[in-house]
Amino acid sequence: MRLGDTPTLNQVIEEITSFKKINFFFGAGVSRASMIPTVYDTYIHLSEVLCLGNTDDQKYLLERLHQHKIPFESIIEALIDISHEEGFLAMYDEGKPNIFHHFVAHLIHDNKTERAVTTNFDCLLEQALDSLDTDYELYFNEEQFASDTPSNQKKKIIKLHGTAEHGETGRNSIRVTLRTLTARDLTNERTKEIARIFEHKDDECLLIFGYSFSDVFDINPSIEAIDGRLQNTYVVDHRNEGVLISSVKNKSGNNPFALKEIDGYEIKAPTELFIRKLWDKLISVSQPFEEQKKKALQDIANAPFDWKRYFSEVWLKDRTIAQKYLVTAAFWNYIEEYEKALQYLDKASNVIGTDDLLYYDILLQKGLALQKAAMDAAAWMQSLKYYEDGLLRLKERIKVAPDDRKLNMLLSQLLYQTGRIYEDNLSAPDVALDHYLQCYEIDVRLKDYKGASKVLHQTATIRGRNFNDHDEAIKLFKESIALKEKIGYIEGVARSLYEIAVMYHYKLDPKNAIEYLEKAQQLSDQFGNKELMRSIFQLKGVIYTNLQMYEEGLEAYKSKLALFLPNEYTLSHYLIYYSIANVLHILDRYDEAHKNLDKAIKGYERLDNRQHLHNAILLRALIMIREGQYDGAKDILEGFIQPSTEYTDLIRATAHYYLAVLTFNLGDIEQAKELSQTAKQLYLKINENVMLNGLEHFISENNLA
Repeated sequence: MRLGDTPTLNQVIEEITSFKKINFFFGAGVSRASMIPTVYDTYIHLSEVLCLGNTDDQKYLLERLHQHKIPFESIIEALIDISHEEGFLAMYDEGKPNIFHHFVAHLIHDNKTERAVTTNFDCLLEQALDSLDTDYELYFNEEQFASDTPSNQKKKIIKLHGTAEHGETGRNSIRVTLRTLTARDLTNERTKEIARIFEHKDDECLLIFGYSFSDVFDINPSIEAIDGRLQNTYVVDHRNEGVLISSVKNKSGNNPFALKEIDGYEIKAPTELFIRKLWDKLISVSQPFEEQKKKALQDIANAPFDWKRYFSEVWLKDRTIAQKYLVTAAFWNYIEEYEKALQYLDKASNVIGTDDLLYYDILLQKGLALQKAAMDAAAWMQSLKYYEDGLLRLKERIKVAPDDRKLNMLLSQLLYQTGRIYEDNLSAPDVALDHYLQCYEIDVRLKDYKGASKVLHQTATIRGRNFNDHDEAIKLFKESIALKEKIGYIEGVARSLYEIAVMYHYKLDPKNAIEYLEKAQQLSDQFGNKELMRSIFQLKGVIYTNLQMYEEGLEAYKSKLALFLPNEYTLSHYLIYYSIANVLHILDRYDEAHKNLDKAIKGYERLDNRQHLHNAILLRALIMIREGQYDGAKDILEGFIQPSTEYTDLIRATAHYYLAVLTFNLGDIEQAKELSQTAKQLYLKINENVMLNGLEHFISENNLA
């Protein structure tokens, strides 16, 4: 029985200790007493290191890091990419267990806890367990997560974000986390682990310690996506003094439980007091709390370490002032502070000459800053000027030292970015292809297979989408896949498989398109990139609908919808509701169609997207025609056929088309013919072949030519 809205701490303790099993989920806050930094601790020091004594920039960067909706792991990944140094990850190898780790370890040892789940990289809980000579199973990578089944009831430590120990295997688990969270996703297997810890049995409870729930793309969405009621969940938030207890549904700040059916409390109390009360109830008297606490504090004091040096000494060690400015500028670029990036790049430029190799890195970063921030052609051209200046100077230097690897790597990067400017901003795909070809030749010569595969992918995209050379594009994508498989770049393989499916779709070859989509989906399931999965399901939906396999199309669209967060307000989110409504009305499921269309229309109105709003209203009119609600549909459609600058030719053509269907159903054949011809002329004018095909089928089937 629940205790009510305002139980005492002792009542909560009695309730927790009454459960057969007590499981744990914990975050960085529990390791701070062991000198492992929290996210905010890291951000404070990082702002000091990066801003090189500029206190105003330091304050501003700290605010941006604290407020930015980029996962902390993405920041770490960016630091590694920018500096080509990951030595600072070794700080998670340091430290000794504190009283929390020993508390959980004792419960595991005494069979009162079967599962402890953490987002922490450190191995402090494992150290505490080893000191008790306790057997347990450790899960920290995708293969292990996939093998975790409810029937396997062994004691388990689940490290969702990977582990700092276990050599290269452990370090690679962290790299996977950094990549997936940089892509703003967790892998499917990790999402399942989160569900398992929250979907515990009636005689079990879950204690949550040291987790802020500040994430947007990580744990919170996974909790929100869990179906059914959550029960016996206790969130412990540290408070220096005093105790406040309330329903976890009323937790302030980011709260993934707010809209869920859940039994549980948020306990704001001194963490040590809370642990001690549980310890006295649960841990044998042979291990008194004060004795264990004293020993833990002594162990920590005897093994001190300064985590800050891992950033200041390891990460930026032996770098010149110009290199430090460049690293900082690249980081400003990463968090989309392009003006700040340019300021630090200017500082770097002022302390080096044009003969310094760093000069080309600076040009590259300047071009990227302008390219990413560019709002007009003038900015693109300035970005292009930086790239081409670097290309001109580099090619002259390479004539003297043709085998210099660094020079050639810089040349490849500049060629690639110049190609992107021509492709993305200046609509000159032929010029872009020339730059990509030069870039590819360099990457192959340097045996940079990841770079070469990226260029091949980009080249194939232009061949297929800009020049409609679909067969050549498929060939190039397959060559790109071969290189990606050579280096184990599985996510890149999945992306190229998807693009091959797109090419077959353009070739009107649905069988091969579906085959490659299935291959892409199978690989994507391994790393959980939701953006790619959405694209896969979207194309499946389109293909199946075109094949009149409506149930399969509907299933694909619903699978795509399931990949959106519950609170995700994007155009893509609303477009899928529209697609689902479109298929449902074909299946004569009108009530469901209207419900989904309502969501699409409200979303388009929220985004003030008039084009898609008009399309959705036209679909509503078509559904009403199929239902026989002719008067209401006619009122809608007649408004859209009136001359207006607000309505595109596509909207007006479709309104004429649907009105022709309506008037034909009412028996006015001549009016239907006239409206059909007007719609046909408008579709021909704008080269809208898909809708034109449907219209011509309607005209032919009903002898309206």
